[in-house]
Amino acid sequence: MRRLLTVITLVTAVAAAGASLEDGWSSPPDDSRPWCYWWWVNGHADERTITGDLEAMRRLGFAGLLMFDSRGYWDDERHVVNPKAEIAFMSDEWQRLVVHAVKEAARLGLKFTMNMSSSGGKLDGPWEVGADAPKRLVYKLYPAGTDRGAMERPADLKYYHDIAVQTVWYTGEELVVPSEWMNGGDGVYTMASSSGRRVDSASAQRRRLAVPGTPGARRILVRFGYAVLPEHEHDVDVLDAKAVAGHFERFQGTLMAKLPGLVGRDKTLTHLYSVSWEGTMPTWTGDFDDAFRRYAGFDIIPHLPQLAGFDAPDAADNEKFMRAYRRVRNDLFRDRFYGTMRDLAHARNVDWYSESGGPWRRGPQLFREADQISFLAVNDLPQGEFWPAIGADLPGRHHVRAAVSTAHLYGYPRASAEAFTHMMRHWSVDPAYLKRSGDTAFVGGINHLVWHTFTCSPDKFGVPGAEYFAGSHINRHVTWHAELSAFVGYLARCQWMLQRGRPVMDYALYAGDRPYQHWGLYDEKPYDASKARLPRGYSYDLVDDGALLKRLRVEGGRLVLPDSISYDALVWDPEFPDEPLSPAVLARVEEFKKAGLKVFGAAEAARVAEFAPPDFEGPFRAIHRRDADADIYFVQGDGKGTMTFRESSAGRRVEIWDAVTGNRFAAAATARADGRTDVAFDLPFSGSAFVVFRKGAAEDLRELPAPRAVVKTVAGPWRVSFSYPAGISAPPPAPAVFDRLVDWTTRGDLKHFAGSGTYCATVNLTAAEAARAAEVSIGRLPSGLASVKVNGTDCGVVWCAPWKAEAAGRFREGENSLEVKVVNNWHNRLIGDCFLPPEKRVTKSTLRYWDRPRTNAVPGNAWTLWPTVFSGYAISDPLQPSGLLGPVEIR
Repeated sequence: MRRLLTVITLVTAVAAAGASLEDGWSSPPDDSRPWCYWWWVNGHADERTITGDLEAMRRLGFAGLLMFDSRGYWDDERHVVNPKAEIAFMSDEWQRLVVHAVKEAARLGLKFTMNMSSSGGKLDGPWEVGADAPKRLVYKLYPAGTDRGAMERPADLKYYHDIAVQTVWYTGEELVVPSEWMNGGDGVYTMASSSGRRVDSASAQRRRLAVPGTPGARRILVRFGYAVLPEHEHDVDVLDAKAVAGHFERFQGTLMAKLPGLVGRDKTLTHLYSVSWEGTMPTWTGDFDDAFRRYAGFDIIPHLPQLAGFDAPDAADNEKFMRAYRRVRNDLFRDRFYGTMRDLAHARNVDWYSESGGPWRRGPQLFREADQISFLAVNDLPQGEFWPAIGADLPGRHHVRAAVSTAHLYGYPRASAEAFTHMMRHWSVDPAYLKRSGDTAFVGGINHLVWHTFTCSPDKFGVPGAEYFAGSHINRHVTWHAELSAFVGYLARCQWMLQRGRPVMDYALYAGDRPYQHWGLYDEKPYDASKARLPRGYSYDLVDDGALLKRLRVEGGRLVLPDSISYDALVWDPEFPDEPLSPAVLARVEEFKKAGLKVFGAAEAARVAEFAPPDFEGPFRAIHRRDADADIYFVQGDGKGTMTFRESSAGRRVEIWDAVTGNRFAAAATARADGRTDVAFDLPFSGSAFVVFRKGAAEDLRELPAPRAVVKTVAGPWRVSFSYPAGISAPPPAPAVFDRLVDWTTRGDLKHFAGSGTYCATVNLTAAEAARAAEVSIGRLPSGLASVKVNGTDCGVVWCAPWKAEAAGRFREGENSLEVKVVNNWHNRLIGDCFLPPEKRVTKSTLRYWDRPRTNAVPGNAWTLWPTVFSGYAISDPLQPSGLLGPVEIR
């Protein structure tokens, strides 16, 4: 096995060097292959499991991994309860295992990334960091006239420092002076509490500031200071570059010293990472007042009362200051956390990336006053994330636009996404289910996936074993793990094509200085109704202040970036109702106009159609890239339809490339009088295809075949044998003969079965029938996937619509053997085991087995299962239809 994997690594390395479009399509190089998250849950790992996991990743076709060691992250009764840690984070034994993992990744040719924390979305470790912990602004009220010199240092606030003591004049009822210190700023944000000022008693006593001597005004003494946040002794102050650097050295500095020759962009440990931010947001840091003056341009000290519950007389002035305070805090987060990490990584010749800020809370206490594009620009690989739809009422979540726009604006060749995240049912989804969400990310501009997730689950936990609390699981204990390479190959082919050349864009869309994930996919209206809406068929990038002011220029009437991505026009709204544009931005736009750029206001957005025809029109979504000698469109949709593309077919061949099978066809293309091209499609359910316009003589490619005629329906009888995945000691169901194909859940002996069922049938064909036989159609699988053999010859894995395997030349006159091996999900077996006592269960996992019905579920609404859904299955959960339902046809 080790020699085979080494050969695979060498082959993919060779393929990457100067590969043609066809070469990379048929054998995608590592640079275009997806990565996967690799979770160690509470540090449970051993050498045997590490090696087995990494060899499996390489065998499946992944080119890299992103390692986390999650310590207690959502590890509770409501989620998934995993065994407590046996090996301490950063202990000698833990470091030995990490070094072993990196060395094994090097042997296998896998790129290795590490998350920079001992948890999920925060910055922490096993060490108490003292004064480097996150800081909070605090204040205390004193009666007017209190002797300032007699104020004692607060004994209950760790690492306390005074900022200022001020006499505050205010109007309204007289304040009751509490004895305790209170949180200032706009409230302390943690994952447990994001309630803003409601975390203290000041919100009930808000008063309006007044000028001294104002009739009826009162005065009070307010003492301001800062201290570390209690119960966060292991977290790092992300507003303090020195604290961030200290964490880096304690963690990666220690590990890298033990990995000579393996650290670097062209080595094995190539990237460092921070997942979407879900940690504490400090409200102050040691030099915040000086930093505020540099970033905001004015002094914060006179405004401190506004951070202690006193409002400015003018509401607009009050909001203006609060926005400035939040923006400075978030800009410090960007520069001192992400920026420091990037600089330290680059100093060691490795890259840095993050889901900067992440797609989560955007309230005022966290990232509302943030320009996420500027956050993501501090990355070498800007990353978003997406979730597949779970339940009929959920469309899925695609937080990818900011990452895609950032990659385009700042010259990064890849726009990455954490892929296939969900939290509804462990082991309940399969590649066919996931394909649509992956394609939606691709058509939104993503071209690099990091699959969430492959969990390290040692044998001691059984099968399916231990899992992280979220993700679409793909480790070695998944029922269809061995067949997954077919889907990974599909993703690799898509990524190869979507990383070629440069994106073809129509418009730059300026949405103010707060474009933090408020936007949908490329052909959808923005979330914020006050912003511009572009017609379907035009692509655009969100543009932030940094790109607008420093990277974009006008050439030949077009807006151009340094790497030659360009835009036909700028679309913007010069009268944002809640955020006046800066003079620099206004001046820049005027400069663009004078240079001949077309500029449209939001109300004129529909006029873009007058300026240039749509890049594509029709019933499907599409995205366009241009390589040296090819225009490449990725098309996503279902059913029949014709797409009109802006590209001309004159002197060019037009081809359809099917990433599911790897086949290429001549497109059914028709030139239009206006120079555009019509292409006819017949896409299967959750379908997709590439359309390639290329110069040169046409290849001898056949056109997309029409639905093939049925040569023979295989009615049975079917001899079926069953097998559990490796690691299950229980005997599988007895072999059976099916006179007709039925759902496993309708048979008592198979109702809760999870694993593989191998269907065998004998088919007699005439010479004429055998000559015509070209494919085996298995019908639509209700769950899982299948592999097909004809006369003992492997015809490949069938994992999505149109549910067929190519079999030309495999059949012969007379008797033929047909074998269809179907593998479903763990779902039904886990439900079945809820009816059994622990000692009689087939499976063993760290999920809870509910022996009573759920009481909080609302039909059709998966999110109502939230309080118990993560932690396991219940006897009342519906079964997934399973097995081969057919009809099975030779066509």
